[in-house]
Amino acid sequence: MGFDDPGATTLEKLYVGWKTEIGPNDTIEIFGGDFDYQIGTGFLIKDGGRDGGDRGGFYLGARSASRGSALLRVKTGDLLLEGFYLGNNPGRSGIRAHVVGANVEYELAEEVSIGATYIEVAHFDDPVTAGTAENLKAYDFRGSAKVTDQLTFSGEYAVQSGAGFYDGKGWYLQGDYGFDSLPLNPTLTYRYAEVTGDDPATLKNEEFIPLAYGFTDYGQWYQGEITGNWIFANSNQKTHMVKGTATLTESLALTASWLNISLDEPGQLGVTDAAFGNEFDVFIDWQATDRLFLSLAGAVLVPGEGAKQLTGGSGTWSHVMLYASVSF
Repeated sequence: MGFDDPGATTLEKLYVGWKTEIGPNDTIEIFGGDFDYQIGTGFLIKDGGRDGGDRGGFYLGARSASRGSALLRVKTGDLLLEGFYLGNNPGRSGIRAHVVGANVEYELAEEVSIGATYIEVAHFDDPVTAGTAENLKAYDFRGSAKVTDQLTFSGEYAVQSGAGFYDGKGWYLQGDYGFDSLPLNPTLTYRYAEVTGDDPATLKNEEFIPLAYGFTDYGQWYQGEITGNWIFANSNQKTHMVKGTATLTESLALTASWLNISLDEPGQLGVTDAAFGNEFDVFIDWQATDRLFLSLAGAVLVPGEGAKQLTGGSGTWSHVMLYASVSF
């Protein structure tokens, strides 16, 4: 990349923790340091350490730990309570900040769970942004229910406010159906997701501010192999996604998806048409050996009028990736 010290190394994870039992099914845990932390499906909090620039590992997503962080977790029966203080560890151009918050999750029944989270930006660690509006607050509510052995519904709704300036929203609804009686055990998923953009005609910022979202499955929360990785950052999008997965063999899986993407606020990007495009993705995952894992991804994005206005071109975009990892 042309950096001065391409052989430099950094410490990714280092933390200490303590755990004790306070009852037959009750525990208390405390963590401090640089560690991984996830809430729900990773819509708000999953990846605390961005990759790229002087941190390396750009597309491989090797870094995920929050830095200088603390976590208190209490588990009692079906109730989970967490309080956290998290510091993001971004790439070269990212904003360094700490957030504080609380998370609660409760299992209403064996296959039904609900959760709620409150997050507030405590302060910016970057001197360039220090002193700006630090009072961004996020309120999040989510739930999941397995209606039958085959059908599961889930959803999440988050609002952002603070400093009399922020006014963003983000939410999704998703259904998954598993065809257990068919060969290859296919699963069909439909999801609609909306994360608001900023209306340039108002004084407020209506853009949904991504916090530390991360990858937990294909299309979630990098919505589209092309659009999610290279264009959008989980903001100013309305997305319909249909995804199918199949287990070809014990070691080979196939995933294919279609995403229809439109802009919530075209004016934020200086365009007039909300239609951004249709993306088609295919993934093949192969556990070649006990240690070697291979993944082949291919994607095509057919641009809509909004994308054509943004880029000044009309060509179809394409992307191919071969990923390999070896575990020790």
